[in-house]
Amino acid sequence: MTKPNNILFVCANARGADKRESCETSHGSSELCKLLRDAAKARGLKPELRVASSSCLGPCHQGPHAVLMPADKWFSGFDATDCETIIDTVQQIIAPNTNV
Repeated sequence: MTKPNNILFVCANARGADKRESCETSHGSSELCKLLRDAAKARGLKPELRVASSSCLGPCHQGPHAVLMPADKWFSGFDATDCETIIDTVQQIIAPNTNV
């Protein structure tokens, strides 16, 4: 497997329904991670980019959260309708000379 130069981490931290808010339990971030992964793959951004789920990235009430590393570009409070725009931004950062 080729080592990617960039990783988009998507918080998929889950807590029980009786616990405080979390990106997975409250915002369905696992599905968002899949949408982001599919969008990146469709644009041919692999192997330059890997989209991966992670544990907690920050204040859950502002979630879900994703962070592009090593660029340290954060995305918060997004939903499924924002995934293509997030990949647009990621593509501009990691491959600025390609068409978005």
